Amino acid sequence: MAIIKKSSSSNKKPTSKTTIKRITDSKGNKKTVVISRNQKITKDVKQNNISNNTDTNVIAKKKKSTARKVFSGILTFFMFLGIIIMLAIIGFCAYIVLTAPEFDTDKLYNQEASIFYYQDNDGEWVEFARVGLEQRDPKTYDELPQVLIDALVATEDSRFFQHNGFDVVRFVKASLGQATGQEGAGGASTLTMQLAKNVFSKDENGYVASSGWDGIVRKFHDIYISIFLLEKNYTKEEILEFYVNYGFLGQNTYGVEQASQKYFGKSVCDLTLTEAALIVGVFNSPSVYNPFYSTENATERRDTVLNLMVRHGYITEEQAADAKAITVESLIVENKAETLNKYQQFIDVVCNDIEEQYGDGINPYTVSMDVYTTMNPTYQQYFNDLNEGNLGYKWKTYSYNDYKDNIQIGAVILDIEDGSISAVDGGRHQTTERAFSRATQMKRQPGSTAKPIFAYGPYIEYNNGNTGTIFYDTPMTYSNGQKIKNADGSYMGAMTMRQALAKSRNIPAIQAFMAVDKTKISEFVHNLGIDYYQYNSDGSVKDSNLYESYAIGGGIDISPLDMAAAYSAFARGGYYIEPYSYTKIVFKETDEVYEHKYEKVQAMSSETAYMITDMLITATEQGVGGNINVSGTQVASKTGTSTHSMKNVPDSASADNWVITYSPDYCIAFWYGVDVIGPKNYTNAIAAAVQRKIISAILANKVYPKNSKFSKPSGLVSAKYEKETVPAKLPSAYTPSNLISTELFKKGTEPSEVSDRFSQLSNPTGGSAEVSNSQINLSWSGISTPNAINESYLKSYFEANYGNAATTYYNKRISYNKSNVGTLGYQIYLKTEDGEEELGYTSDTYYVYTAPYNGTYTFIVKSAYSIFKANMSTGLTITATVTDGTDKPTTCDEGYTYDESTNSCIVSCSDGYTYDASTNSCVANTTEETTTTEDNTQT
Repeated sequence: MAIIKKSSSSNKKPTSKTTIKRITDSKGNKKTVVISRNQKITKDVKQNNISNNTDTNVIAKKKKSTARKVFSGILTFFMFLGIIIMLAIIGFCAYIVLTAPEFDTDKLYNQEASIFYYQDNDGEWVEFARVGLEQRDPKTYDELPQVLIDALVATEDSRFFQHNGFDVVRFVKASLGQATGQEGAGGASTLTMQLAKNVFSKDENGYVASSGWDGIVRKFHDIYISIFLLEKNYTKEEILEFYVNYGFLGQNTYGVEQASQKYFGKSVCDLTLTEAALIVGVFNSPSVYNPFYSTENATERRDTVLNLMVRHGYITEEQAADAKAITVESLIVENKAETLNKYQQFIDVVCNDIEEQYGDGINPYTVSMDVYTTMNPTYQQYFNDLNEGNLGYKWKTYSYNDYKDNIQIGAVILDIEDGSISAVDGGRHQTTERAFSRATQMKRQPGSTAKPIFAYGPYIEYNNGNTGTIFYDTPMTYSNGQKIKNADGSYMGAMTMRQALAKSRNIPAIQAFMAVDKTKISEFVHNLGIDYYQYNSDGSVKDSNLYESYAIGGGIDISPLDMAAAYSAFARGGYYIEPYSYTKIVFKETDEVYEHKYEKVQAMSSETAYMITDMLITATEQGVGGNINVSGTQVASKTGTSTHSMKNVPDSASADNWVITYSPDYCIAFWYGVDVIGPKNYTNAIAAAVQRKIISAILANKVYPKNSKFSKPSGLVSAKYEKETVPAKLPSAYTPSNLISTELFKKGTEPSEVSDRFSQLSNPTGGSAEVSNSQINLSWSGISTPNAINESYLKSYFEANYGNAATTYYNKRISYNKSNVGTLGYQIYLKTEDGEEELGYTSDTYYVYTAPYNGTYTFIVKSAYSIFKANMSTGLTITATVTDGTDKPTTCDEGYTYDESTNSCIVSCSDGYTYDASTNSCVANTTEETTTTEDNTQT
């Protein structure tokens, strides 16, 4: 047992305690030890620490095990994903190979021509043109000048001779540049890929997919064909041959040889540096960069090609500068037209229509097809003759244009029955195929030809207007306060819709526009195929507002074709047909047939269409469309003129001059003017108005068949109405004929109320007579002042119906009444055996009559105006008896008769003689100077 020593001081408490404990050492020997309290605490702490460290290690081991599992899972996922991607790539590659277009090498060399047909009067299809790639003149690689090859490679594919058909570096660089929006990033396609796309990637209709999944697949088809078919089977030189000989280079040229001959009048073998650069530049966008279309565009693109040649080391900066110093105008030859087909303008329209349907670059020049057109060769020849001055019209030149022959025309003839295009005139002096067409592609301000479309048509359709609706040609402004003017600067006052449209007044058209809901007008206009929206360059809508100026054709641009189509709907009873230039296409490679089926869409009611037509027939009768005279045929006409805001151009100049006419069979719309207005380049409005009428009449008299009339729909009625009534009222029985008119009304809207302006006056009442000796004093109660001359009523009437023109027309009515109606009064008559004897007129309500003799007298008092007598009343009857006057003789001696005027007996005269009171004898009815009385006395 351990001995514990006590402290030397028995008063102090021990500072620690001890504990005896048996322990086993590391060798297994058991020992007894004494452990102080402090030692024990330290030991316990250490033991606890050991225990805690052990737990931490266990946790760490568990975490490491979990991380390994997660990493293993991720690795497995990515390995699986990689396998899937590899399989997808293999599958996609297999899909590309299996679905790749047929590698028909014949396509690299030639293509069958496209053929155009028209239908003759016997229904037979007649060929009139052949176009297409068969016109190419291919050149071998050795015949191509090195400068052309260098320019082409530098511009289109700088690594052409290094890659195998697919340039990975170019592809990645272009893709990154395009993805980041880098300007000038360029395309990813090599020359070989471009050839593959142009020749093999078109579908059976010539369409090349460019977007979406189809676009991606097409791109990989191009890569596959380039690497494994073209590059494996042809040398680089042969591929370049195919490329330069196949491509479309504008102005109906295919291949560099034909383009060189067209633009420079020389073979491609003889091209200089600047000419080669220009030709290569055209490849990028033939329609934009060919020098006959725009020398400015061609110059800009040529310089780009030269810069690329410098970048890639083909030429020096000095050589490029020398080449740029040569103007494009000095390089190109005259754009001649001797070889054009005489129906080229119609061919151009057909090609444009086909491209619009199938996509850019797909047309009879690039894809072999048979095209069955709607062309009427007779009418198309009329336009040819007109342009050459051989249709009875000679084109004018003017001093203010330095006598330049600069007047142009854009015209179209549409068939009313089916909406097809019969003929087009894209303009004078056409020198090339696929030229800009003023008939279909040009859009200009339509002037007053817009009025039936934007103003009067919607007003009739939605506001139940009639051809006699009154508008007020008086000073007014647009909603923004800007003044509105008529072309002649004058005002014509109140006028019917028929008058306003026939005389083409601006202000009534604006009033009609303002009266209709704008959403309805928009619907009406769009139903007629007119798109008045303004667009940004990317095709998004810039402005869809419907402005008031559109009612008179200001601020909008429309083509002659669109105007003809809209007006044809009026002729067709309200049905719109989108115009078209062909009825059938047969694609020669696949024998696929496309047939165009037109569709009639109701744009308005037949009643609205007929009323517009009827008013425009009135315009024709007034000479609006010129001296049109087609026997038995009704022709509607409308003209239009637009103004300008150009500096240094006279105010009398016009920017656009239109005439649109139509019959039940055809519509002719044409524009007359200059392409770009400016000093020494404009049309005088007055001179142009004369010339356009002459042209209009010539065309109308030749085109429109005889004996053709429009059919009035059953929903319209022709009704008489009294002029100057608002709303229209029926004339009374006494309305003057010059104030009665007949106009068209939709059934159910015709006037049913009779106007009281000239209605029969009411009778006076309360008639009485007082007799004094032989004097009869008549009196009665007068009638109220009729509304027709009641100034208070008239003032209210005009204020309620005539708007800001109320005062003017109130004063006019007052003036009219003073001159033609007069004041209210009473007409006095005496009833006799022979009828009614007029005694006199009074504005009072009494009248004095002196009786010549005793007896009963019957008077009739009629309400009447002092001037206008037709509508006097039937009359108030007043009877009076005289007893204190002179008796009327009842008998006379033989040879005498009673004379009421003198209340005496006078000599009776035999036939041929007349009683002469001065001599109390009968005088012979003779003109001789010497006469003999009945008693033989000579006088």
